[in-house]
Amino acid sequence: MRIKLKGVHTVKVKGHTYYYAWRGGPRVHGKPGTPEFVASYNEAIAGRTAPDTGKFRSIVTLYKGSKEFKNNAASTRAEWGKWLDRIAEYFGSLSIAQFDRSQKIKPVILRWRKQWADTPRTADYGMQVLSRVLASAVADGKIASNPCEGIKHLYHADRSEIIWLDAEITQIRSASSEEINYAVELAALTGLRLGDLVRVSWSHVGPHAIEPDPGRVSAIDDVEPPCRETRGVARNVQEREAVPVPRLSRRSCHGDECIGHVTVDNE
Repeated sequence: MRIKLKGVHTVKVKGHTYYYAWRGGPRVHGKPGTPEFVASYNEAIAGRTAPDTGKFRSIVTLYKGSKEFKNNAASTRAEWGKWLDRIAEYFGSLSIAQFDRSQKIKPVILRWRKQWADTPRTADYGMQVLSRVLASAVADGKIASNPCEGIKHLYHADRSEIIWLDAEITQIRSASSEEINYAVELAALTGLRLGDLVRVSWSHVGPHAIEPDPGRVSAIDDVEPPCRETRGVARNVQEREAVPVPRLSRRSCHGDECIGHVTVDNE
């Protein structure tokens, strides 16, 4: 006879499947459907009470119920929820006091992170969630400091190869259409990201700044003061398209500097 157990939470980690009596609850041992599994589940349910406030599992539970966590986007809550379960499973039985002994707990944290050493960005993501939980515990007065502070990230991105040099910009200009050249010039002069650059319209060009999307303050905060060369590109586009455009004022320039790597002389 098949018995359906209510609330069993499943977590898959690196090809292994783990079962918990409920999200954030104790692990259920045995294979689903076996007497061992049912007995383990029943034992967990029988002892289900408010989490031991002296154990770290209670810190995770408090964070899950916090306004900070609930205010995250649904996708973030879903992804972080998986990591919170992993954190509760690994650290849940430790006393909260142990997290105030930085020299003792850091090696434990590093051993936990080592599970994902072959995927550094994943390891760093897990550490981000753990650090956020610990920061919340500090804010609530549960612990004195965050033991994740000072632990360096595993993933390091070398962005030097994606920086365009003057010679490379000259090369692409020689082989590109006029429209592409305008885009390249604006990118070099303003530092706008690709997503913002392709959305720029005349309505974003004001007398003192280029604002890619003033209506999305939370997503885009670029306000680019125009330099002489930026004004020149705008005039060229204006003449080509015969579209009226606000006159860009050079008073908005910061000295002789443009946003980006280009330096211009005074007019």
